[in-house]
Amino acid sequence: MIGLMYAPSDKLTLYSMGSFLNNDMSLITRSKLNFQTNSNGFGDVKLGGLYQLFNVERRTLHLNIGVSLPSGSLIESGVTPASRPNETRLGYAMQQGSGTYDFNFGATYLNQYYNMSFGLQTSYLLRTGENSEGYTLGDTWNTTFWTAYHFIKNISGSVRLNYNDIQNIEGADVTFNPMMGTVFDAGNSGKKQLDFLVGANFAFFKGDLQGMRLSGEFGVPVYQDV
Repeated sequence: MIGLMYAPSDKLTLYSMGSFLNNDMSLITRSKLNFQTNSNGFGDVKLGGLYQLFNVERRTLHLNIGVSLPSGSLIESGVTPASRPNETRLGYAMQQGSGTYDFNFGATYLNQYYNMSFGLQTSYLLRTGENSEGYTLGDTWNTTFWTAYHFIKNISGSVRLNYNDIQNIEGADVTFNPMMGTVFDAGNSGKKQLDFLVGANFAFFKGDLQGMRLSGEFGVPVYQDV
């Protein structure tokens, strides 16, 4: 992901983000044949703004409003056992974008102490209209809570809970035959999932990398309803 941010005032920050996606999916047929599909390319471009409602005694609250532009491909294709040696269009989850103008509304609260912090963020992604292939991805509600602890000057660790509620796809890609596999069935979409994640953050205060951070996070699902 590549982003650009600009703050015209202390309270307002404007941003733009673009991303390059690489999707891999492992599948198994009814006859127990294993195979993989892959797609890669640029995703949807996001534009928006953050507005600070208050910043008092290391407690902050921001509003986030953004729009996602349909720049990602909806016609990614690949070779499957049923299509070999020809390529066929890949399933919904392997496409690079939504194909619709999507609006995001959210809020972020952060409370910082001397050596620890915690935060809460909630957002709603609203899909609008129908894309060129005849369907609309499901709206998504996301809520995440995290806490981080500052071990030494440049190293901190974190734990986080992340919840996603993704609605079903409406409509269908007219080129798909649902009988050919669950990845082509719009009814096989949507989920509710809670993930537990742990992370680490390393900050650079000296040298050529001063001002940069290196971070990583690993998570597992603890609840799923798909």
